[in-house]
Amino acid sequence: MIKVKLLGVDEAISKINLINREAANKIQEQVAKSARNISRNAKKRAPVRIGKLKKYIKIKYENNRLVADIGPTKKVFYGMFAEFGTKNSPARPFLFPAWEQEKERYQTGIKKAVKELLARGK
Repeated sequence: MIKVKLLGVDEAISKINLINREAANKIQEQVAKSARNISRNAKKRAPVRIGKLKKYIKIKYENNRLVADIGPTKKVFYGMFAEFGTKNSPARPFLFPAWEQEKERYQTGIKKAVKELLARGK
């Protein structure tokens, strides 16, 4: 019978777990930061004359705060009519432009966080 003992495996697993937790935290921070920016910008862009649309643009986090769903709640279902328009009313987008404004900062922030963590893990 041959026995193989790998030295340092426990330490390597501990480092991997630490990096995974730190990576999740960094990504969660960036998701939250971008979600707040998108929400704020969407509220600035939302049409004023349509009830309480601005008030009900909310952020809902999912998947351990790694995903943010930003937009009007069901109380203001008509938000989609403003965003996309209707047969009788032109579109007045507020969410998509808010995402477009934030997209590059979000992507850069995620890339930076991942690169920093990968560099530390070497």
